[in-house]
Amino acid sequence: SPQPSPAPSQPWPCPRCTFLNRGHAPNCEICGADHAPFADVTSGVATPTSGVFSDTSGFGSDTSGSGSASSGATTSTSGVGTTTSGCDPASSGVGNVTSGLSDGTSGIGQSTSGVENVTSGLAERTSADNKTTSGAGNATSGGENTTSGGGHSTSGVGNGTSGCAEVTSGGGPAPSRDALRQRKLLEDGRRLVELVRAAESQGLPPESLGPAPFSNLPEASSGPAPDPESQIRHFRSRLGGALKALLGAGPEEKEGVASLGPFSLAEAAWAWLEGEGQPERARRILIGRRKQQLRLLSALGFPDPAPSGAELRRHRGSQWEALAELQRLRLR
Repeated sequence: SPQPSPAPSQPWPCPRCTFLNRGHAPNCEICGADHAPFADVTSGVATPTSGVFSDTSGFGSDTSGSGSASSGATTSTSGVGTTTSGCDPASSGVGNVTSGLSDGTSGIGQSTSGVENVTSGLAERTSADNKTTSGAGNATSGGENTTSGGGHSTSGVGNGTSGCAEVTSGGGPAPSRDALRQRKLLEDGRRLVELVRAAESQGLPPESLGPAPFSNLPEASSGPAPDPESQIRHFRSRLGGALKALLGAGPEEKEGVASLGPFSLAEAAWAWLEGEGQPERARRILIGRRKQQLRLLSALGFPDPAPSGAELRRHRGSQWEALAELQRLRLR
C-alpha cells in the first residue's frame, strides 16, 4: 500500500532578516541564521544583553560597530516573540534596541545596569556629536557662501549668454550677391502678381502690364509707394488717352492711301501693347495691320475699303468674322 506523505512543515521567519523560510530548512536561505525556537524566550534574553554591552562599546569607538549592535538587536528580537515587528527599528539604532530590551526582558536588573553604561557612553558620544554639530554649522555657513558664489557665477553665465545672442544677431555673414538678387526677384515677382490681380479686378488684361509699357509710368516723387490699385488707375488714365489718340490715327497724306476706316478700342489696345507703350510705334502697327486686313479682304472679293473697314471695327479687328459678315450681306 502507498505510504502517506508527511505533513508539510510550517514556514518560519528568519530572526535576522525576516525572510520566510521553508519548514524543513535548518538555516535561513538568505543570511544563514539558525532556526531559533519560538517558545524559548528566557534563554534568548540573556544573549542580547551581553551583545548590547559589546555593541555599545563598539558604537562609541566606531560607526561600524553599529552593525554588530544591529545583529544583537535581531538576536533579542528572535528571543522575544512579540518584538518581531520591531526588528527594523532595532537595526537602525541602539536606542531602539535598549527600549525593546527594557520592555520585553525578564532580566531587567542586569539590563538596567547595562543601559546605564550605555547611557553614559551615549552622553559622551552626545558631547562629541555637539562638537561635530558645531563643525557642521561652520560647514553649513561655508556652504551658504559657496551657494551665493554659485549664484554670482550663474548670473555671469546669463550675461555671457546674452552677449553671445547679441554677437549672433549682429555678427552674421553678409548676404552674397546671389542672395540679394534672389531676394529682389522675389520682391519684384510679388509686386507684379499684386499688379496683375489689381488690373484684372479693373478689367485690364495682364498683357497690358508688360515691362516696357508699365515702365513709362512716372514714379511717385515723394511719400510712400503707391498701392497696386492706385498704380492701375493711373495706368488706365494714361492708357485711355493713348488709345483715344490711336483711334483717330490715319495714314500720312504723302502715302496717298484712301481712308482705312475707324478703329476699335480693342485694336488700339493691342497695337499699343505691341508697340510697348510708344505712341508712334503703336500708330504704325495699328495702321499696318489694318492695311494688311484690307488687302486680304480685297483678294477675297471685297475691294471696297469702306464697308470692309466698318466690319473690321464692328468685330474688333477680327478679319474672319468681318469676312463672314460681308459674305452674308452679299448673299442677301
